[in-house]
Amino acid sequence: MFRIKIPPTVLLFLIVGGASCIFVFYGLYLLIALIALNLACLLLAPIARRRGWGAEGRLTRHLSRPRMEDESRRVIERESVRTLKEEG
Repeated sequence: MFRIKIPPTVLLFLIVGGASCIFVFYGLYLLIALIALNLACLLLAPIARRRGWGAEGRLTRHLSRPRMEDESRRVIERESVRTLKEEG
């Protein structure tokens, strides 16, 4: 495709140099964007908590549910209790 051969070390130098320049020139904007995103999350957290958007109540609802029991096991236990009462 290209007739010019670029050595891998030069190509690596260009990629690393280009990425470094991007971070140098746009690093401040990236930092400001991350701070703004964090601030937006902090401001939206109480609203999300109040409206139930998050998973805060899901774990407590899950833990407060009654334990699932096997119906066939419950029948066997009732029969064994009934036979013990009849014997005693």
